[in-house]
Amino acid sequence: MIARRPTAWRDFFVSYHTQQEYGRAHQLHGIEGTVQALVARQRLEEELLVQMPVKAVQIDTSAGWDDARSILREMIG
Repeated sequence: MIARRPTAWRDFFVSYHTQQEYGRAHQLHGIEGTVQALVARQRLEEELLVQMPVKAVQIDTSAGWDDARSILREMIG
């Protein structure tokens, strides 16, 4: 996605994830640091979700949103 977005967006996205408290504390830099921050966030979110008294579902959107919408419709319907 980064290659498809304007440079200003990329710079903001990277700095958002690397210049906040977590990124600074872990000395994260550049796109690689951004990926590390996002992976850490995903792990934390998954850990928190299993502790909550709600059902959580992860839907893979890599095949496109049409498939994701179909899955959601099946779950709701």
